[in-house]
Amino acid sequence: MISLLLGAAMISFAAVFVRLAQVSPDVSAFYRMFFGGLALAVFLWREGHLRCISVRVVKYAVFAGVLFALDIMCWHRSILAIGPGMATLLGNFQVFVLTAASVLVLGERPGKLFYLALPPAFVGLYLVVGVGWGEEASADYRTGVFWGLLTALFYGSYLLCLKLCIPRLGEDRRQALMGVIPWTTCLCIGGYLLLDGQALAVPMGMDLLWLVLLGVICQAAGWLFITRGMQAVSAALVGLGLLLQPVLSYVWDVLIFAKPLTVAELAGAGLALAAIYLGTVGGRK
Repeated sequence: MISLLLGAAMISFAAVFVRLAQVSPDVSAFYRMFFGGLALAVFLWREGHLRCISVRVVKYAVFAGVLFALDIMCWHRSILAIGPGMATLLGNFQVFVLTAASVLVLGERPGKLFYLALPPAFVGLYLVVGVGWGEEASADYRTGVFWGLLTALFYGSYLLCLKLCIPRLGEDRRQALMGVIPWTTCLCIGGYLLLDGQALAVPMGMDLLWLVLLGVICQAAGWLFITRGMQAVSAALVGLGLLLQPVLSYVWDVLIFAKPLTVAELAGAGLALAAIYLGTVGGRK
């Protein structure tokens, strides 16, 4: 459980590093995958998993990489528009996207807790973003909410892709797959950057430091701790432990970026987190 909580705490800084790095959301997404991919390559090499990379692994990594690239690019846009806390919370609504997709694609049946989670999820979402949706809301705020909801859609699709691919691979090739995905994601984002005319020059100074930390700590080390911790605890504890990420993202947003909080937003965030937890542990029979 300690490994799981440590990993969740590490990835909670992802949105903070994206906000601190003075680069475009696509550039930060590219270097997140680049530095994270390097760190994972070293880990896989030490564990002897690099030799398990095959044509099938690369093929699966390409499909997953496209979805992950869309997820990361949308999330980074949302972070810059509405802040780390709200963007992370909206992205975690992937629980409902994944369950709905699993029902349609895999024929799975949601448990009763999933249906109980739907009303507080919608009420919480309204309190977080709907209350401030009036005429006083800026265009950046509305666009940021839109990117956050798209993040949930693409993140859920990415996880569904992994659900379909991973059972077809042995344990060693699963490790190899997770090491190759950052590179296919990096290529997708890099291709978009070139088509969009954005520069790929390596940022220097503190911007470079934030991007290295984003890739190594959040993309590589954080998820390594989480995947190892998940093997030792129940699904309910996994769902509860992973809630530490959006909670801490809100805390960092308030402490580091002085995010103002309203009673409605706090209540909505609490309801949404409770609903995400219920959706996680009761999403599938």
